[in-house]
Amino acid sequence: LLKLFTCTKPVIAAINGHATAMGMILSMACDYRLVVNNPKIKLGMTEIKIGLSLTLVQGTVMRFGLDTDKKYRDIIYKGEFFNPEYAIAQGIYDELAENEEELIEKAKAKVVSMIDTPGRPFIILKELEKMQTVDWLQGKMKDIDWEPLVTTFTDEKVINTLKMVKAALGE
Repeated sequence: LLKLFTCTKPVIAAINGHATAMGMILSMACDYRLVVNNPKIKLGMTEIKIGLSLTLVQGTVMRFGLDTDKKYRDIIYKGEFFNPEYAIAQGIYDELAENEEELIEKAKAKVVSMIDTPGRPFIILKELEKMQTVDWLQGKMKDIDWEPLVTTFTDEKVINTLKMVKAALGE
């Protein structure tokens, strides 16, 4: 996740289906987020309702991607699904595409617009944007106690809730 977050090339999330939990986290690690305008698509972070926390890197990437404390609280603490139109209206995602073909076209065009410039300043600008966050993360990761997070995944209530969520998503 940290490698995706710090990739020197433009990273575009082109979402054509559900992006919940890790899918949402991965999209927040990207530089630009596109999503197909389909009301059936579920986006969000329901971990709090399932009984799961986030790792330090996951939480930090979410906070960085959501860019305000309010958006972070609304998404992480409420634990609700939302649709692409809501994501755009709230500034969580950047742009809608009407179908998968347009999604790919827009993603390719965005990559070109970010990187295909004289001197390719995007690379340095992205590094500057994320440098302080990455330095802080790398310093903190040495001292993390992983036991509480690992224990969560063996909790029978959490496992049963995960099964219900999977069934609700139709997978």
